[in-house]
Amino acid sequence: MLKKVDHIAINVFNVEEAAKFYVEMLGLELKDVEIINPNKVKVAFMPIGDTDVELVAPSAKDSPLNKSLETKGPCIDHICFEVDDLDQTISFLSKKGVKLVDQKPKPGARNTRIVFLDPASCGGVSIELAEKIRE
Repeated sequence: MLKKVDHIAINVFNVEEAAKFYVEMLGLELKDVEIINPNKVKVAFMPIGDTDVELVAPSAKDSPLNKSLETKGPCIDHICFEVDDLDQTISFLSKKGVKLVDQKPKPGARNTRIVFLDPASCGGVSIELAEKIRE
């Protein structure tokens, strides 16, 4: 079911500003910067081993992320697990009583299909599941 930890997401005010610490101090490389229009966020990935650190910033004034940043400030947002078959994983988890935030998979960064699990079903932790779309 789960293949690996794909990334750990951190909410930030500005991707480029936040990335300076990870690049200049920790030696990571900033890659795969893109805007996810439906979510109104800008994301950037920095590989480390087999996983990535993902920085997530609002890309519009009406981004839902702005409210979270105003109340919590920059913080770890979620952990993402890569799966082989997202539909099969969703079906399995739903049968076990795990609730979803998203009612169906939606497009994610880096050519993926994603779904978020309801943190109340996951011990309070925000979990994203991602399946790479095969071309």
